[in-house]
Amino acid sequence: MSEGDGGNPYQTMSQSEIDAMRNSGGITGMMGNVLNVTTRMADNAALAAAQDAHGQMRLDPDGMDKLAQFFSDEAQAMQDRLVDVQDLASVNPPGSDPVSSQAADVYGQVASGGGSGYLENYKMLIQYFSKTAEKMRDSAKQARTDDQDSAESFRGGNVEA
Repeated sequence: MSEGDGGNPYQTMSQSEIDAMRNSGGITGMMGNVLNVTTRMADNAALAAAQDAHGQMRLDPDGMDKLAQFFSDEAQAMQDRLVDVQDLASVNPPGSDPVSSQAADVYGQVASGGGSGYLENYKMLIQYFSKTAEKMRDSAKQARTDDQDSAESFRGGNVEA
């Protein structure tokens, strides 16, 4: 932390840095997409908070469906790679000496070591992405229902108007 930064221990990233990550392959590209989505969500939340009491926020159900599909696809891709990640937990030592054996044990512990291990966090991220997709689909469905209810109320409940 530097003086005058308000105590924020995190480095900010510019949109160009996030875009560069998104254009990378593998986990870096996926994390770039996550950063992009969360940044846009934070911007939308700030906009909603800045509106006065008479303001409103409109959800685009089709956009929500697309975003939900992104999270579903990423969760599935991560699920497909789960076997490879699990293999990280059982690395054979490169040699038969004690240092090689200990190094392989430590590497396996980092990969699978309980709640702080890579494997457990990877599984939690898959679950988080899946739940996020589900919640977004539910929100889009609710927005469509609300829109339909509002339209019907203007027609006096008569669908054939």
